[in-house]
Amino acid sequence: MEKIGLNITLKEFKQLSKWAEEVYNIAVVVDYFCETQPDKEECYNLAPVVKYCTAKQIC
Repeated sequence: MEKIGLNITLKEFKQLSKWAEEVYNIAVVVDYFCETQPDKEECYNLAPVVKYCTAKQIC
């Protein structure tokens, strides 16, 4: 597999890290909501996506 290097500044890295943390936090809240509110129609759509993301460690 070819390794690709990214040329980013420390400031850009910190911003990306912050965004990644925010995405993770949102995924945790959505996962909790879907677990505690299974009767909500939105959870039928969101639960599989969140489960996939956490299983693949995307979120």
